[in-house]
Amino acid sequence: MAALALGVALGAVLVALGGVLVAAIARRGSEGPKLAVPGRAVAHRGGAGERIENTMEAFEHAVSEGCDWLELDVRRTRDGVVVVCHDRELSRQSGRHLDVTKIDYKDLPPYRSPLEVTFSPGSFSSGCDRRIPRLVEVFERFPRQPMSIEVKDDDDDLINEVASLVRSFDRAPITLWASFRQRILSKCRRAVSPSPTPAAPPPPRGPSPTSTAKKNPAKKGLKTDFWRFFNEFLKILEFFKPKF
Repeated sequence: MAALALGVALGAVLVALGGVLVAAIARRGSEGPKLAVPGRAVAHRGGAGERIENTMEAFEHAVSEGCDWLELDVRRTRDGVVVVCHDRELSRQSGRHLDVTKIDYKDLPPYRSPLEVTFSPGSFSSGCDRRIPRLVEVFERFPRQPMSIEVKDDDDDLINEVASLVRSFDRAPITLWASFRQRILSKCRRAVSPSPTPAAPPPPRGPSPTSTAKKNPAKKGLKTDFWRFFNEFLKILEFFKPKF
């Protein structure tokens, strides 16, 4: 259970940081539905310390253990299938030097078992399920389970397809978009915006006497969100401290 605890804590960090970035972007444009469920127990890659990461078996196990949120990663295969997979190059996960984005879904290899847990070197997870699942399968199996979806590639088709699936399953209030890249997050916000954001008017020429005196409320809000999420993360670490 210590490995699951570590995975849960790391997942909470990703959800927190992703939430800060998404919130910062949302403040600059039209707002979508608010997240409906708090996330104190988040299964990172489906709880990679207990089962093989990002598999249906891992998600089943995490939900059975009472995790509030599932955290997962998405990429797009050559034939346009959105898959749940962390690495683009599959040598670590499968032992084969293949690029997820350059092969068809039917040709994806199975995961290794046991598979080393990347955030806990020397620890390995195993399971009966070694298949890379499609995102639509995960949505179908867990239609009301909150999820944090990290978009791994700067791929417009990937982002739009994920947005389409989120809308089809009416998951907007229980889906958090995450990425460590601002460019990707900006595209995600546009993909899920209820209406196109009008372009900002061009700035006036010449210096503005009042512009330097005004503070940016978005930056202030971002700092507030960061410290709020950081304090929440410290509470999570304290909760799991006896299990490390």
